[in-house]
Amino acid sequence: MSWRRFVPALVRHRGRAISFTDKIAQRARIRPEHAGFVALHEHAHILFREHRVTFATELEEETCADYFAACALAPRAAVRAFARSCGRDPEALAAYVGATEIWAHLRFAEVFGESLAVVGPSMVWARGDFVGVHESTLRECARSPSTEVRVLPVGRARVISLR
Repeated sequence: MSWRRFVPALVRHRGRAISFTDKIAQRARIRPEHAGFVALHEHAHILFREHRVTFATELEEETCADYFAACALAPRAAVRAFARSCGRDPEALAAYVGATEIWAHLRFAEVFGESLAVVGPSMVWARGDFVGVHESTLRECARSPSTEVRVLPVGRARVISLR
């Protein structure tokens, strides 16, 4: 099953998918490990609109759409079963569901109630106790880890977790 529907003339928004009433369009060059998540994320926006769900801020809506996509791509029970049978290996989970390793780190943190932040070159994602911590603090923590946190490199990003 292909997640992609190409409408190149209409897709021009920060390199991401754009929703149209009941259709989701993605750039032809979107990386395969992002395609499923992006399609589900955009589907969440359609559902929010159809059910007249309102949000205080755009960031709140984006966070909810991300969470919807993560839950649909890898439900909590499925992630727990995967962890029991294959261990808590983010690389393996990412390969299994066709997502990125960073996404898998974040999903494990959501499912197991852990505190985690991923500091990338242009974005910072946080779960648990790191939610609400200022981005500059997390970036500094990624550069010089202390005894309270553990830092793992993942591509061009850094994953920070509490020890």
